Amino acid sequence: MDCRRSLQLASLCLFSSSFLVAQGCAPTAQQVIAPPQTPATVEAKKESDLPKITPKASSCVAGAELLRVEANSSKYTQPQRDDFRERARKGYEQALHLDPKNTPAQLGLARLYYDTNDHDRAVAAYQRLLKQDPKNVVALYELGMTHARAKEWEAAIVKLKAAYDIDPDNKQCATTLGHCLARAGRLDEALAVFTKAVGEARAHYNLARMLHHVNQDNLSRQHLDLALRADPQLVEARDMLMQLSAKPAQTAPQ
Repeated sequence: MDCRRSLQLASLCLFSSSFLVAQGCAPTAQQVIAPPQTPATVEAKKESDLPKITPKASSCVAGAELLRVEANSSKYTQPQRDDFRERARKGYEQALHLDPKNTPAQLGLARLYYDTNDHDRAVAAYQRLLKQDPKNVVALYELGMTHARAKEWEAAIVKLKAAYDIDPDNKQCATTLGHCLARAGRLDEALAVFTKAVGEARAHYNLARMLHHVNQDNLSRQHLDLALRADPQLVEARDMLMQLSAKPAQTAPQ
């Protein structure tokens, strides 16, 4: 993704530079003080005489991204993180004011809401982007993840399936879709997605892990057995089966 690659490059700079970039989009009380100049060499200029500089949308997004990422760092206090996020929000919104269809700004704003667990605003932000670009795989995937975090499994499946249909070779998307299908009780569909993504043995292993997560250990053991039949050398499946075998068998649900 272009916006993430830009973020990685930009984060190599001193963090203080992000404040300056963001201030061009979302002014704060801080100011940059120029070195003192003598009246003999420089004529005083009225503020109205200074050139008006309009920031670029891309600059606003770059500054906002730096602030958003820093806001997720535990090295800052909560008030500092809140301040970074507020300034990031203003940066994204300024970018959208300059360019209402700016995809990186829309995506960044949606991620900012996701970071703060503001579910409704995150969903709305992703939906606005998808209304403009219905086949944006990143937005579809991340919206699916947003629904999944809220345990809205069917809504998550719809978006993740749409992303998977566009990019069927994306193993991360396939694995997430498989887990959501399993959580929704759609085990056969989950197994099919897992199998296409990681092969038969690991497909059964992945499904077994999810079944164990939802306390269905009897079914989990069955899929671990199938995983080891497909690949007797699958160490993770063997170790997990040993752990589950040490536990008493569950009574079948009524």
